[in-house]
Amino acid sequence: MFKLQVKTVFIDALPPSWDEDYVRDLLRKYGEIEKIELARNMPAARRKDYGFVTFGSHDAAVKCADSITGTELGEGDKKVCLGY
Repeated sequence: MFKLQVKTVFIDALPPSWDEDYVRDLLRKYGEIEKIELARNMPAARRKDYGFVTFGSHDAAVKCADSITGTELGEGDKKVCLGY
């Protein structure tokens, strides 16, 4: 039941050049994005190559995760891993 309420997608292995605007541009086609949090902006984060994207709906988050997991995002950047 909890999984049916999840609206946040975890993104791992983000290239250092990606910022919130770049992530928003890549993922907006899956639905309304409410918030983007990148580890590089979290002082307590030990790693800086991950982030969270919160969508406006559960369906948008699932669509994003199902469509992108294990694929290359961006312009030939390394593969990123998504989960929820």
